[in-house]
Amino acid sequence: MTESFKYQVQDVIRVSASESESLLAFSIDYPSKGTEADSTVMDVGGWVLGKTSPAMAVELIRGDSVFRSIPLNYPRPDVAKRYSKGPSAIKCGFQMSIDISGLSTEEELLFQAVFPDENPVPMATLKLWHNGKIPRTEAHRELVTSLGEGQLPSKLEQIKIDLERSRTFLQRVQSELG
Repeated sequence: MTESFKYQVQDVIRVSASESESLLAFSIDYPSKGTEADSTVMDVGGWVLGKTSPAMAVELIRGDSVFRSIPLNYPRPDVAKRYSKGPSAIKCGFQMSIDISGLSTEEELLFQAVFPDENPVPMATLKLWHNGKIPRTEAHRELVTSLGEGQLPSKLEQIKIDLERSRTFLQRVQSELG
């Protein structure tokens, strides 16, 4: 019997929001330190609020590259209730299932918030381990192929983020001219 793919989140190291000029508050709800699963797919989720402008996305950075970009479009009424004065507190949540089978057996992913007109702001570092026992089922091959060919889901998410940045910029220009 062959061993199945397993992963473990070894640590989630948060950056203090109070040290940031851009972040009001945020949370990496999952995964948390100690999370283990027999799966090549890891769920990530949480929320982020900016101090003066709404965040548009959360990026997972692997090395120097964007591994995944996750739009902030998940309703979080719990956060909106607690931070009623934060910009766009209603749809500040993010969640996504990501395929981690292509990552190194020991990996660090940086979570960073993306704002319309600012540089990305670090939120947390996730330290991940997996055993490298990648399953070779037909369903897995289809999943890896669909995610690997051009990264279509990530490209569409990036286009949505870019469009939202443009919309925000146009609104600002219109209000300044108007």
